[in-house]
Amino acid sequence: MADLGQPISNQSLLVAAKIVLPGFPAVSIWIGLAFLFGDPSRYTSPSLDVAKDIMPIRTWGVLFLLVGAIELSALIFGGNRFWFSAALAIGAAMFAVWTVVLTVAIFTVPDASLTGPVYPAFIALVHLSFIRYLSYDWYQIERSR
Repeated sequence: MADLGQPISNQSLLVAAKIVLPGFPAVSIWIGLAFLFGDPSRYTSPSLDVAKDIMPIRTWGVLFLLVGAIELSALIFGGNRFWFSAALAIGAAMFAVWTVVLTVAIFTVPDASLTGPVYPAFIALVHLSFIRYLSYDWYQIERSR
């Protein structure tokens, strides 16, 4: 077992990143499939009513599926950091838009969830942090120590 008192190493970050990376397309695909094929009665919340005023919930589903497909393709076929970073940027943008939609709902719909924007904002932030993580040359950093 690792000594939890030790500083976080680049190696432990690499292991964590490899575990988390498949989660990006998985989250987008899950949301996309739910919106696309889910029972419409599940999407009747005040916050989602704002999203449906912008476009139908099934269209949101298609957009989330596209983001997930782009992220999955970049993960499997991209072959380098640039393509996966570009896919993560698209994902960050999608979740940022979703954050804005749910934030607008707070101010325009009396019964909208006050916590609705928190989750997509966090997911957008994680996307952006992984873009930053992928931009580092970890091998060069380790060699310079």
